[in-house]
Amino acid sequence: LGQALAARDLPAGAASVDVLLRDLAKGTPWIPADDLLDASVRVLLAANRPADAAFAFQALQPKSTRGATDLRVLLLSTYITATQGGRP
Repeated sequence: LGQALAARDLPAGAASVDVLLRDLAKGTPWIPADDLLDASVRVLLAANRPADAAFAFQALQPKSTRGATDLRVLLLSTYITATQGGRP
């Protein structure tokens, strides 16, 4: 995922997120939930997959060490809402 993001290869990054989320659901977290939350939402939104970004946010936010009022969590939520026609 990190290499794909560094190379700005959005399809590869999104594919990596898919694998990491699937593994997390099976109980095999490869990277901390906070890092996966940030990266997955950002790469899925950039890859024009807002529904998948929203799903990732909903799946990962409860596993995050950040509270609902954390600035990063609020920003990710706002980015998702904005792509769904909501106002930030």
